[in-house]
Amino acid sequence: VLSCAAMATAGCGLLSPAPSKPLLDRVTFDMSPGSGVSGASATRLVEAKLPEVVRRRGVIEFYRIDDVEGAVFVGRFVVGTPARESRSALAAFERDRLAEGKRTFQALRDQILAVRPRSSPLALALTVMSMNVPPGAEARFSLASDAREWSPGVDMECHPPTQDGWAATLHSAGLLPPGTLHGATVTFVGVRPMMPVPGNRC
Repeated sequence: VLSCAAMATAGCGLLSPAPSKPLLDRVTFDMSPGSGVSGASATRLVEAKLPEVVRRRGVIEFYRIDDVEGAVFVGRFVVGTPARESRSALAAFERDRLAEGKRTFQALRDQILAVRPRSSPLALALTVMSMNVPPGAEARFSLASDAREWSPGVDMECHPPTQDGWAATLHSAGLLPPGTLHGATVTFVGVRPMMPVPGNRC
């Protein structure tokens, strides 16, 4: 089995059979003010994920944060399966699918970057991302964001609620009910300590 030092290495084909458990990788980009997400960081994130998605013959889906709906689906890339299983055929398949995955994201990137939401309804976004996961799939949810909820009634940038207060807010809004994220991996990407708040409004 071949390996590579960094996930983002363009030629990182592992040439191994796809595991029986399918991989579903959903990525949401928060383009609200102060989120810290840029076109370059979004591209780096996707290119770091693609080698494993290709190796696992998985699916990667792209969403953007939305003020009303939480997360809006933008597009997906489905790796598929190789027609032949020889070592050379696998190498060519993984190389071609990796390149196609990058092209797919580049074609969708402007749709993600063009919309600048005013808020960051991250709990709603996660709730939306968790819907309709195929049975038996390994679900991974990544949010490119500063991880600070800012939505009606919630201001984690300047006035973060207590743990009990946040739980009560989620319950009353019907967000992230128990079991929603069972078995899934959730990652916030790009969070840095002491990130500034837009407009110094705190």
